[in-house]
Amino acid sequence: MFLNRERTSQVKETALRCLHFLFKRGLCENSDNSGIIRGLFSIIEEPEISLPMQYKALRVLHKV
Repeated sequence: MFLNRERTSQVKETALRCLHFLFKRGLCENSDNSGIIRGLFSIIEEPEISLPMQYKALRVLHKV
């Protein structure tokens, strides 16, 4: 998963943009989202992650 702690913030940000696009278009409605939800919460809980990136994670989480 591209949202885990071992990835760079640039990779996480790109993954968030892609996830936001997919959920916005309704392309991930019937899939198992448990891994995505865990990854999003890990981004939100990381203190070194920027606020705009945490906000983007919250927006994606809201669409899940």
